[in-house]
Amino acid sequence: MKILNTAIILALTLLYSNLSQATEEKIYSAMGYPYQLLLTRTESVKIIYSENNDNIACKVEVSWADKYVLTEPTQVSHKNFNEKPLANCLPRKTAKSILSQTFE
Repeated sequence: MKILNTAIILALTLLYSNLSQATEEKIYSAMGYPYQLLLTRTESVKIIYSENNDNIACKVEVSWADKYVLTEPTQVSHKNFNEKPLANCLPRKTAKSILSQTFE
């Protein structure tokens, strides 16, 4: 399923370290290249994260066609995560690399 340019949706999967229950939230993204194009060209982009007192540990799962990429976990501050979750959990260089794979 393709995501419309005007209504780009991210699926956020909330993982709690002590809970086995996870929920999904859909959010809209106004980010530019390469994030917006990555969201348009893929079927699913999920931010998987867990919170602790000081930081948020997050990684990004991207799937399209028959391919799947899971990035390495990274630590971000609560403030940065709340402002731009995808950009802070998926470095621009990695996003561009994944995006280039969608054209193969």
